[in-house]
Amino acid sequence: EMGDVNRTPVSDGLHEDILRIKNPFSAKMFHISNAMIAFMNRDIDNTLTSMEKYFDFDLEMWILLNFIAAIRFFIGLISFWVYRRTNDRKWYERGSQSKEAMRKWAESSKWNCLQKF
Repeated sequence: EMGDVNRTPVSDGLHEDILRIKNPFSAKMFHISNAMIAFMNRDIDNTLTSMEKYFDFDLEMWILLNFIAAIRFFIGLISFWVYRRTNDRKWYERGSQSKEAMRKWAESSKWNCLQKF
């Protein structure tokens, strides 16, 4: 178990492992949220760590449909930034995939995208 207030707190790594097993969708959101915060603070190390952990999950996030466009936007933004900092081509590809997904959404529903973006 994750522990309670009367016991010694477990390490962050253990919390992360428990979250990954018990609720992988929350764990995936946790990592993208951390990546966004690290990116806004221009912390390349924590951005990379959080993004790699985010991409470790092989889950579709349609359960969080309300946030998927914002998440995809940040994935693209972060990926291109990481690519410029590291010259690692995989980050360019991830950014390009995000850009392409957003382009398809915009073309398939121009009225909706104009209203929301």
